[in-house]
Parts: sequence; structure tokens; C-alpha cells
Amino acid sequence: MKSFFSKISFTGKIWVFTFTLIILLVAYLLALSYFFLPRWGELSSLDLFLQLGMITLPLFLGILIFARMLSQSLTRPLIRIAGTIRECADAEKSINTRLADESNDEVSLVVQAFNKFVTTMDKRLKELNQYRTYLDAFFRSISIPFLITDAQGNVIRANQSACDFFELEHEDLVKNHLAALLGISHFNALKNHLKTSNTELKDYVFTLLTREGLTKIVELSVSAIEEKGQTNTYIIAFIDITEKIQTQQEILESQARLSQTNRALYQKTKELEMVNEKNKKNARKLARLIEISYETIRCNTLDEIVDILAFSGKDLLDAEESIIFLWDSRKNMLKPVRASREGRLQKLHPVSQNEGVIWRAYYDKQSYFLSENSLQEDDLEELGLAGDEIMGLIAVPISDHDYNHGVAVYLQNEKSTFDLEDLHLITSLAHQAAITLDKLLLVEALKEKARHLEKVNEDLQQSQQQIIQLQKMESLGTLVGGIAHDFNNILGIITPNIDLLKMAIGEDERSTRRLNVIQEAAERAANLTKQLLMFSRNQPVRLEPLSPNETIQKFIPVLQSSLGKQVQVVTELSKDLPNINADETRFTQVLMNLALNARDAMPDGGVITVRTSLEKYRPSATPEVGEKEMVKISVSDTGTGIPDEHLDKIFDPFFTTKSVGQGTGLGLSVVYGIIKSHNGYIEVETSPGKGTVFHIYFEPTSEAVKEKTSNHHFPELKGSDTILLVDDEDLIRESISDSMSILGYQVFQADGGENAIKVVKEHPSIDIAIVDLAMPGMSGVDTIKAIKKINPRIKAVLSSGHAEQKELLQKNPEISAYLQKPYHLDELIKLIKELKNHTLLNVEK
Repeated sequence: MKSFFSKISFTGKIWVFTFTLIILLVAYLLALSYFFLPRWGELSSLDLFLQLGMITLPLFLGILIFARMLSQSLTRPLIRIAGTIRECADAEKSINTRLADESNDEVSLVVQAFNKFVTTMDKRLKELNQYRTYLDAFFRSISIPFLITDAQGNVIRANQSACDFFELEHEDLVKNHLAALLGISHFNALKNHLKTSNTELKDYVFTLLTREGLTKIVELSVSAIEEKGQTNTYIIAFIDITEKIQTQQEILESQARLSQTNRALYQKTKELEMVNEKNKKNARKLARLIEISYETIRCNTLDEIVDILAFSGKDLLDAEESIIFLWDSRKNMLKPVRASREGRLQKLHPVSQNEGVIWRAYYDKQSYFLSENSLQEDDLEELGLAGDEIMGLIAVPISDHDYNHGVAVYLQNEKSTFDLEDLHLITSLAHQAAITLDKLLLVEALKEKARHLEKVNEDLQQSQQQIIQLQKMESLGTLVGGIAHDFNNILGIITPNIDLLKMAIGEDERSTRRLNVIQEAAERAANLTKQLLMFSRNQPVRLEPLSPNETIQKFIPVLQSSLGKQVQVVTELSKDLPNINADETRFTQVLMNLALNARDAMPDGGVITVRTSLEKYRPSATPEVGEKEMVKISVSDTGTGIPDEHLDKIFDPFFTTKSVGQGTGLGLSVVYGIIKSHNGYIEVETSPGKGTVFHIYFEPTSEAVKEKTSNHHFPELKGSDTILLVDDEDLIRESISDSMSILGYQVFQADGGENAIKVVKEHPSIDIAIVDLAMPGMSGVDTIKAIKKINPRIKAVLSSGHAEQKELLQKNPEISAYLQKPYHLDELIKLIKELKNHTLLNVEK
């Protein structure tokens, strides 16, 4: 039966079971209908139940037995399969168990499929074991450190490389936590990243401090192993990239050096190309410079040379524009004379001494090469450039070793620049231009020298005539000086005798008036004598308060008589004009010289006008002097005027436009000297054909003019002193002696130095000696020195009409005072009293 069931399929068994069950049911129903139905009513319930049971029990037992057989037939293979599966599940290296195939039913198919599956799984398990062996060997032998951790970071497994990397034994490393190995900060960073990505982390680079204190650069990669959707395990690979980073750094540095070398080579190549191009350009410029130099050598005028510097020089440098400055010796400044750009010259100004590049180039004789950032405000202003015009500049002096003619300036815009070769080229051209200018100037100088020699020859002839004239003037001066000296002696006789007569007549008004007229004439004669002495000798300036209006009014008659009847002198004098400090004699000499000069400019006669006024004045020659009030005296004429070419020479000594013998050329020169000695100013205005005006300016003074009176009172002049009077003029001695004797003085006389010495020796009681300067034999100074040696107590007074008083007093301390001839008796007595009272010592009177 078993053999039967085992040979039929599972489906067949179901069909057999079902068919058997149907047959049994049919048999049951047939037996029931045959045995019980006919007698259903006849049997009791118990009998019926027992009989049914007897019939039904075999049926039930048969069904139960058949079901049992069927169940065993179905469950036995499944149980066997389940056992085999458990064996397979416990297998680690291989699966050797197989199911026996004992039937041909569906279970047999399952057994066959299972055996095939087990065979395949056995093969796969062997392969897996082999792969595991490979992986274990790879894990152990690989040089990359690997760690396997759980989800919390505990190290589960590590290879030897990891032990070496962390410098720990395997047992110690496995017990560690990633936070301890990597550091808490890096561990938290890994944990945060893995929470975000949930998968893996690649190429995380960090630094790790080893137990030996070394720093490693580590690249870390993490792979996650998931089970049932959760990550339970992490595989972490560590790569020490310290050497790699260092190598990469070295490679980068090598690449940088190589790149720098390549750039340098490229730059050198470009520079060589630029140098080659520059050399070609410089060669062309040099050839052009040679051509320009030949042109410069052939120049015959200054304008030609300036044009070459301005235009050819500009083209030589490829400059934007050029400006040429030449030295103006008359104004002592650099004057712009040529500009390549139209309209630029009008914007330029002369250049005087400053810190700008143009002046420095001229003064230092040195070329300057400036970029646009180096230009100063002075440079921009001198070049007429606006502040927003950016220019490069070359400034070269037009000079050689001896002469400096000016400066050539070349400008370049911001798009192009000058270089050092340009500076050398233009410097060579400027030097060549300077040499050519020297040649032209030398030729011109030779021509001028020839003209000058001709002029010198003419001037020599004129000078000879002037020398003759000066000799005549010197002789005349000597003669005038002698005449003035004699005239002074005569006045020295007249003056004290007038004083004697005044003393004699007393209160007679009519006689006194006549004597005053004589005295005034004597004083005018004395002033005339002073002028004659000043003409003959160089007298010192005596500045004292003076009224210009009164002096002019008093001098006009003398002036009118000197000029002749064809010339009319007119005055226009300002009222309330302040006084000035002046030497009256020299003041009148200025008026006389200007009037004579005006007369000579009016050969047919005319009008000379003398004006005075008080005006504000600023000297044109010295503008640094501020404006102030000055007394202005103008002398104008209606003559021919002064030509412009003569204006700067009119005050030069010996300059004259008159014919030989008609003038010395000293008149205006003397005027200029007198004005300067008075700290004044003189200016001239002239109009050819209309006349000339000379303006003289004096500083006003608040000092009053010293009163001069001809009324002398004599009673208080009496005295009893002993006086020695030394003079070679008998009449002077007698007049003074008589006058002083009347006043009570004891007077001794001597006609010269020798007699004076004798008198002093004979009369030691002499208090005061009045000694004339110019005497035959011993001079007045020597006489005083001899007297003082004999009797130092004597006060010595030197008397003269034309001595240099201050110089004499300074050089000769023996002289107690100076007395100007001619003098009045009261002046003499006053001086004596001052000397006696020691109120006057070594002063002039």
C-alpha cells in the first residue's frame, strides 16, 4: 500500500481518497437502504442505533485508516524537507544534506527543487566562504587603515594598518571609541554629517595629532551598512595624505615656479622683442639726429636754431608738443620764444628763479625727465597746462660748458611716454644747438667787437676832448676855489666890521637898516662862495630842515639870470608844504643842473616850470618799499624830449648827446648822486617833441627851519678871556681883534703857526686859540697840535670856509670846535662862552 501511495502524485492521492470516500458512502447508503429501510419502522430505536452503528463503524474506521495513510503520505516528505532545511541553516562552510526522491508526486518536484537549491546554496556558501577568506586576508593585509564600528562609534574590528596608524595594539584599538581616536570635534562633525546624509561620507580631511606629537593630515571615508532599513555598522577608511599633501604642495610650488619661469621666459621674449624694436626705433632716431645735427650746423640765425629745436626736436622724440625758453639777460629770466602748438605761446609766462623743473634745468645745466605724477603746480603754470592735462616731460638745457642759452621742453601725453634714450638724443641735439649758438654769438661778437672798436675809437676821441674839458674844469675848479677862499677872507673882513659898526651906531634905525642890507648882501655872497667851493671840491652833505618853497623862491632870481632871457622860469608852489632835510647848497645845485639841462633841450627858448606838492608815492625801482607821503618837486620843460634809447643812460657819468666841447655829461649824474645822498628818489617822464619832466621825491620832516636873523645883540657877549687869533690875513685879524677888544677880551695875534707857538710860550694865560686852516707854512691843524703840546689847557677852534669839518674833527681830537668862515662876531663869542663853560667839545659850529 505504501509502495502504491508513494508512486502516485499528490493530486492522484487526493483523487484516490475522494473516490474511495464516495464508494464507501455509496456502499453505506446501499447497505442502509437494503437492511434498514424496509424494516425502519419495525426496529426500536436502540436496535436501530446499534445496527446503524455496526454498519457505520466499519465505514468510519475505513475512512479514518485511509485518511491516516493519506496524511502520512503527505506530511512525511514535508517533515523530512523541514529537517533538511534546518541542517542547511546550521551549515557554515558547506551543505552536504540532500532529500531522497522516493515518489513521483508533487512532493518529489519540491524535493528535486530543494535539492537543486541546496546544491546552489552550497556552491554559493563555498564561494562566500572563499570570498570571506579573501576579504579577511585583504582586510588584514591592506595598507589602508580600516575600522568597523557600530552605530554608536564603538570600534568592532580593525586591521593591522589601523593599529599601526593609531599606534595601538589590536585589543586596545577594538576597545576604543571614535571620539577618543579622532577627537570629539571631528567625531561630532562626522556624526552630524552622517545624520544628514544617512549613507556615506567621502574625502573628509582633518588633522590628527599622534601620540608622538606629530600632526598627520588624514583623509577619511565612511560607508554605512544597513539592515532592515537601519544603519548598524560603519566601515571607516583612513588615508594618511600628509606626504601626498606635501608632495602636492611641492608639485604646486614646482608648477608655480615653472609657471613663473614660463612667464619670465615669455616676458623676456617680449622684452627682447621690445628691445629689438626699440633698437630699430633708436637707430632710426639716431639717423634722424645726425640729419638734424647737420641742419643745425648749417644754421645762420637764432630763429633757425630755435625752429629746429622746437619742430625737428619734437618730431625726433615723437613728442606731443615742444616749448623753447631763451635767457633774457636784461630781465634776468627765461622768456618763452617758440611753441609747436598753436596758441600755447600766449599762455606762457617768463620763468624766473623758483623750484620748478624749467629753472632747475637752466640753473643746474642738467636734463630732467619727469613723469606726469612728478609735475608740480609751478611746472603746470609755467607751461600753460591745465590741472587735468596729464603730461610726461623732458627739460634739457641749451648749453655747453661755458654758455647757457635757455631750456628746451618736450611734452608727451598719457598714452605714450619718453624713455632714457629720448633724453640722451634730445640732450645731444640741445648741446649741438648750443655749440652752434656759441658759434653764431662768437661771429656776432666779433662783428660787434669790430663795431665796438670803431665806436671806441670815436669815444676815445670824444674822451680825449672830455679829458681836456675836465682838465679845464679842474683848473677852473682850482681857480674858483682860490677865488672863493679869497672872497671868503674878504667876507671875513666885512662881516665883523659890520658887527663893529652896529655896535658903534647903537639905536640909529636908519643906519642899522643900511647895515642890515650890507649884511644880507654879504650873506648872499657867502652862500655863493659855498656854491663855488662845492663846485671846486667834494664837500660833505649837511642835512638840516629846509623849506622847499622858500628856498626855490629865493633861488629863482639866480636861476633866471643864469638861464638867459629866452627861457622863462615859472613856479607853481603848493601851500602848507612840509619841510625836508636837505643841504641847501646841493638842493639849489640840483635845481640849477636840471634847469640848465632843460635850457639845452629848448634851443629856441621855452618855459621851465618848477612845481611842488605833497603826494603819496611808491618807488618804482624798489616796489618792496611801501607807499608813503613824499614832498614832490617837479622841473618840466617844453623842449624836444629824450629818445627812448637814451632813457636808461641819462644818469650815467659822461653820457651826453651834445657836441664835443658843449657838455661834460656830468649834470644829471651829479643830480642823481645828490638825490641818493638825501635818501630821495628821482624819476623822469618824457614825450619826444613835447618836453621832459623830472620828479624829485624827499621825505617830509616835522622839524622847523632854523631861524636866521641879521639882528645881533651884543651886550651879553662881553667877556674877559684871553684869545689867540691865528690867521694869515691881516685885515681879518685886525677886524676880529678890534671887535673882541671892545667886548672886553684880551686878544693876541699871530700871522702863522710859528708865531702862534711863540705867543703861546710867552703867554700861558691864553684860554682859547682861533686858528685858520689854510695858512702858509704850518697848516691850521699842525699849529693846533703844536699849541696843545705846549699848553694842553687851551681850547682850539679851527676856522675855514671849505674844509671837511666832520672828518677833521674825527681825525684830530685836539680840535675842540670848528667855525665856518665867514662868521659873525656873536657866533664867535657864543662859541667861546660854550667852550669856556665846557658845553662844547670837539664839535662843528
